[in-house]
Amino acid sequence: MNYTDTDLAIEPHVKTASDYFQDGMLWLVFLAMVSAAGYVLMLDYRHLQYEDRLAGIEDTGEPVPMTPVSPSDQIRPYVPSSRPVGPGRNAPDLSPFGIETDLQEKSAMIFKSDGKGALLGFGTITQGTADVFERALLGREEVITEIVLHSPGGSVQDALTMAQLIRDNDMNTRIVANGYCASSCPLVLAGGIEREVHASAWVGVHQVYTPPNTFGSIQQGMDQAQRISAQCQQALVDYGVDPALWIKAMETPKDQLYVLTVEELEELKLATKVDDAEA
Repeated sequence: MNYTDTDLAIEPHVKTASDYFQDGMLWLVFLAMVSAAGYVLMLDYRHLQYEDRLAGIEDTGEPVPMTPVSPSDQIRPYVPSSRPVGPGRNAPDLSPFGIETDLQEKSAMIFKSDGKGALLGFGTITQGTADVFERALLGREEVITEIVLHSPGGSVQDALTMAQLIRDNDMNTRIVANGYCASSCPLVLAGGIEREVHASAWVGVHQVYTPPNTFGSIQQGMDQAQRISAQCQQALVDYGVDPALWIKAMETPKDQLYVLTVEELEELKLATKVDDAEA
């Protein structure tokens, strides 16, 4: 059988709109896979960074050296009994309240006045701290107008009660240079009418959690944590703080701390003033 040139000719394929659509979808799938792989690698890298930071850190009560945060690097280990210290930075100056350099953040919160209208809340917020705070306010002759906080946090319910006491009494709150306000402490900070935070301070949040020695089922513990979380969000709204702050908290595991940048302190309205004077 003989074939002519016409018989051997192959008609060129002309792409239709359907073909272009299929090609586009394949590219989108490919890009999505590459993006997903990149995201997983980023998470692995950040996890390794965190593990490197955590290695060798023990919760001994001694200050823990940590690199100051930047917008893309804000997760730090949470060591409740220890205060983070930036390189080249000094301990917070709390001498006006009679607190010297031998700081004990792990101790139950104590309250000391400077005799000029400011009251320092220093230490861990334990169960019953709110009652101690209320007695400290009632038992002083001078009018307290400002609460200075230095605390690794603690009992959320006590922190919420303290914040409401601060707001009911029209008091301001402040975190000094190189000070520390973590976990539930920012809730107390939020209670102030005016809230001043030094740019060198460590202010951080993380998830609400039920202590391991709490009685009850896992479900009961989850229910309690969710109710407390809702109370925290409502308190932030009531005090004029952006509740998006609580998203940062809920995304951060309890053994870590999401440390806020100066920009976030202002954008989320946790601070009404940021003091950037040299520490």
